[in-house]
Amino acid sequence: MTSSKRTRINNRKIMNILDEIFKDNTALLDEPEVKELIAYAKEQYEMVVKRMQTLQKLEDYVVEQCVHSELMLKQGRNSKDTLKSILEYIDKME
Repeated sequence: MTSSKRTRINNRKIMNILDEIFKDNTALLDEPEVKELIAYAKEQYEMVVKRMQTLQKLEDYVVEQCVHSELMLKQGRNSKDTLKSILEYIDKME
């Protein structure tokens, strides 16, 4: 799933939630403070999603490195080199 498609789906979910919250008073959605709050909530949600994606990539990388370490003897790398590789990857993420 592409990032833009995921964003559209997430925005649709957010709008459905907002419709449910404000179903008894939809006029509130036009208030500047509510619009500001909604924009802030969307921004925070996107930050959380991006962080989750980053952490998922990290987890995938760590698992891959561990699988290729001497624990599995697939590439025969020692644990020290595997850990060093993982730490270098984390440093690049920051």
